[in-house]
Amino acid sequence: MVFYRLLLAHLLGDFVFQLDWMVARKRQVWAAGLHVLVHLATMLVLVGPGRWVVLPQLVLLIIFHFALDKVKISLPTRRRRLSVLLFFIDQAVHVLSIWFVAQWIEGAAPAGLLPASSPLIVYLIGLLLVTYVWFITERFVVARDPQWLEEMRRQALGRMLLRSVLFLGWLALGQVTFNGGVIAGMLFVRLPRSYRRESLLIDLAVSLAGALFVLLAS
Repeated sequence: MVFYRLLLAHLLGDFVFQLDWMVARKRQVWAAGLHVLVHLATMLVLVGPGRWVVLPQLVLLIIFHFALDKVKISLPTRRRRLSVLLFFIDQAVHVLSIWFVAQWIEGAAPAGLLPASSPLIVYLIGLLLVTYVWFITERFVVARDPQWLEEMRRQALGRMLLRSVLFLGWLALGQVTFNGGVIAGMLFVRLPRSYRRESLLIDLAVSLAGALFVLLAS
């Protein structure tokens, strides 16, 4: 399905390739424009040989992305809970728009034009969701807690490794792999005692959610 290729492009463009300086300057038209051009380039790479035939649909998708980002930036977000809610709503609307465009492309594209479905794409999405995407998401959610934020940044690689191992453990449903992931993760994650339990529960839940996504999408 082209949907998963476009979804992977979105996660890369919105989380991995969107650097902090781009976020800080997103109110400026040139920075917002550069952001959506990165999205377009990523989609063109992942869509495959038929990229130029579906270019109009992809351009419309990034125009919508640009407009949605501008609307989100213009909304008042002084209340932290509202800001977090808008973050998740924004991502949900982006994914929904990707789904609609993917359906449009699959209905209009000539037979044999689109690349064959690849389970690897789905696994990459799941792995990206539980590692870097969740790192950026949690960093945004806990931004008002300086101690948690500092510890989370300091242990970013360790916790991402933990979540990736747990993710694979959930997929394999292997008790040895799962327990090994927990033990290995706790060797890396040395958060303050007040945060250790919460962080482990979060990582367990996020890795499970990623594994369920892969199982349902495969």
